[in-house]
Amino acid sequence: MSDILLYQTADADRFFPMISATMQCNRAFCLRRDVRMEVFIGVRRGIHPWQATYNRLGMLGDLLARDYDGWLIYLDADAFVPSPRFEIRGFLKQHADSAMIHPVGGGKGPWDVNAGVFLWNFARPETREVARRWIAAFEQVTDQQLRNAADPVFLMNDQTMLHAVLRDAPELTACVALEAHDVIGYPHSRLIKQFVPNGQQTLEERTARIVEAVEQARRRSGAAAAQGADQVRRSAMALIDAPQDVLEAHLPRHEAAALGQAMAQLLRHHPVSDGFA
Repeated sequence: MSDILLYQTADADRFFPMISATMQCNRAFCLRRDVRMEVFIGVRRGIHPWQATYNRLGMLGDLLARDYDGWLIYLDADAFVPSPRFEIRGFLKQHADSAMIHPVGGGKGPWDVNAGVFLWNFARPETREVARRWIAAFEQVTDQQLRNAADPVFLMNDQTMLHAVLRDAPELTACVALEAHDVIGYPHSRLIKQFVPNGQQTLEERTARIVEAVEQARRRSGAAAAQGADQVRRSAMALIDAPQDVLEAHLPRHEAAALGQAMAQLLRHHPVSDGFA
């Protein structure tokens, strides 16, 4: 099978804590399954944090420009692959006849897809055509409109733009495979989870829910829990001249020997000061 790329993006402010959590599982999956991973933090076009939602369109333009012909796995900041054992190549082979794979949306029609998670085959001309039309829809938005839209309610979001592209081209919609809720795109999905806004939680509450889901997934896969800044400091201090059993207590088992020895050697020559954060 040709190349597979996983892409995530978020702004550096509101959704950065969320993507910092989900990237942990996604990186573990990519390393286990030999999937390339790219992450963009910031706003490619626009000035307000929410406009990072359009980053995916810039990324699609990049793939078209370099004539990419592999699979793209796009995940919003609130989406992650819970198990690094997910057999992605087998899953994609099951969809060999589809150009695009999306979770089902609101059920208004075959064009009503969830665009926060999708898997697109750029070897297919239909995929590239949808990408071009989606990008063109965003290009109709002026820079002034972006500057004036501090809140997303003042502009059409990119998922709605994609819906319009598919609704106006049934022949392209026919190339989209819709996966069920329990497979991809929702909190209870088995293969790719997404914690979409539900109108009942604040962003902070939703982020906390995602962090907990990520930690549960990591524990099930045998990974160590992520460390905060204070934990990192305590671990680093403990590594100075530490024996192997102490190293293993402070570091993931599969990294303990090599990383622990390297950190211990570094800290012997550059001791951690009391002000280290």
